[in-house]
Amino acid sequence: MLQRHPEIKDRATQILTENAARVAAAQLITKEKLIEWHNEIREQGKKSGQLSPSETAIKEISVLTGHRVERAEIGAPGEFDAIQDDELELLLVQRLGELGFSLSPIAEDDETQH
Repeated sequence: MLQRHPEIKDRATQILTENAARVAAAQLITKEKLIEWHNEIREQGKKSGQLSPSETAIKEISVLTGHRVERAEIGAPGEFDAIQDDELELLLVQRLGELGFSLSPIAEDDETQH
């Protein structure tokens, strides 16, 4: 289903991103504050000759500023091959429901041809 309707995947990603931003704002954690903390760690690493924390801090800053995108595959290779599109859509709707979002699966007759 997600292959035929990338807008569902895009919207789910948008919802999850917005929710994470709301949580961070509620906790008064900003991107700028995280960057500041990582810059402090980077400087301490440089001063002490410990380059690993500096490198890690630089990578994290690049993620926070959007210059680097981390991607991860979830599940074992081929784990989702046996799942039909409608089953995957239902799982996605259920998971988003657990996160407090109200969505309904798209009925086959409601789909538009592209």
